[in-house]
Amino acid sequence: MDNPAPDQPPSLPGWNFSQVIPIRFRDIDMFNHVNNAAYLTYAESARVAYYGQLTGIADPRDFDMTVARAEVNYLVPIFFGQALHVYTRVTRIGTKSLTMDHEFRDAASHDVLATVSIVIVHYDHHSGQSKPLPAHIIALIEAHEGRSLRA
Repeated sequence: MDNPAPDQPPSLPGWNFSQVIPIRFRDIDMFNHVNNAAYLTYAESARVAYYGQLTGIADPRDFDMTVARAEVNYLVPIFFGQALHVYTRVTRIGTKSLTMDHEFRDAASHDVLATVSIVIVHYDHHSGQSKPLPAHIIALIEAHEGRSLRA
């Protein structure tokens, strides 16, 4: 692992986007570890940052996306005071949807703490219907990921 700035996670092969996610006291449950629901909030924060950085769209309401499926693998509990690095990538692009994967790592040990996979549908919130992903967005994502992701 390289030695990044303190506020930037180290780079990992195959992961071209990462960020530090703070563990808030409000995320802790009665068992003194991060509540399971907070994992999806961490993934959401990383997803919004990833998509905004790639597309230049500043307001998430303009993403025209909705979550269709979420899968979380809780590997090791996360505790208050831990520094969390969330790595994010798109792994598949369909006609109207894409799959984003997240890997949560401990900042000190670099151990994988959890993995999250989210299927996102490009969605028209006014009509209530899915719609095709724009070609220019697909091109931006594939350029960032360095490979074709079309299913």
